[in-house]
Parts: sequence; structure tokens; C-alpha cells
Amino acid sequence: MMLIRFTSIPKEILISSFNSVTCFPFLCSAKLQVITIKAVTVLCSMAEASGSFMQRRVIKDAIPSMTAFLDKQASVSLKAGPVYSQSLTFKQQLAVLRSLGRLCRQLEISEATLSSVVWVCAQYLSCRQPKELQQVGKTFSKEQQLALVFL
Repeated sequence: MMLIRFTSIPKEILISSFNSVTCFPFLCSAKLQVITIKAVTVLCSMAEASGSFMQRRVIKDAIPSMTAFLDKQASVSLKAGPVYSQSLTFKQQLAVLRSLGRLCRQLEISEATLSSVVWVCAQYLSCRQPKELQQVGKTFSKEQQLALVFL
């Protein structure tokens, strides 16, 4: 189990970040990006531990925010150079992309929601995307193809 230490983060930032699943602070200050990366990981752990308890809320609030972020960032990373992979935004993008696949598996989301997620993640299969994002996109698409076969 991973423990996250928040002692150095101002209380106001924590409250605004974790007050609601809908307030994922995508594309903001560096501190909030780090918190978002950790929050997405925590969300996956919570979804795994709670089973269907969080399913409706995550599908309604978190997944649309995550797919919107990934959709917007796909065009940015498509044009980015090799230095982009060292940026905090890239790390956030990678964490959200990995977590989205994990959430889809854990929560057994519906075909309608899954199709919008697959459409967004398919953008990361382009050979112009950074290699790490391509790899996560390929892994996600293989897993979801198997899931769609069994629906």
C-alpha cells in the first residue's frame, strides 16, 4: 500500500483538489499537477478497494474530466519535441492515461462510456506521439479489444 504524505502541501490546495472528484486540477500550477498525479493513483486504489461503491460517481465525474484532459493534451504531445517527455504535463498525461485503463477494467464501465474512452486513447496510437504514450495507448487498446469481445 502506498502512503502519500501531504504535510508540505497547503491545506487550501488539498481541500480544492479533493473536495470533489470533478475538481481534478488538470492543466494548472506545478504543485497541483503533482497532486493530480497522486490523486489519480489514489482514485484507482479506492475504486479497486470499494468495488462498485464508487462506480457511478467515477463514471459520471472523473472519467469525463480525464478523457477531456487526454483529448486536449493529445494534440499538444503530438507536436511536442523530445524534451516534452521530461515535463510535468507529460507525466500527468501518462499517469491519467495509465489510470484510465485501470479504472475501465476495475469498474466494468458500459459500452457507451468505453467507446468514448477508446476514441480518446486511440489518438495515442499515432507514431508521432511520444513512445511512452504510444506504449500505454497500445496496451490500453489491446485490453479493451478483449473487453469488447466479451461484452
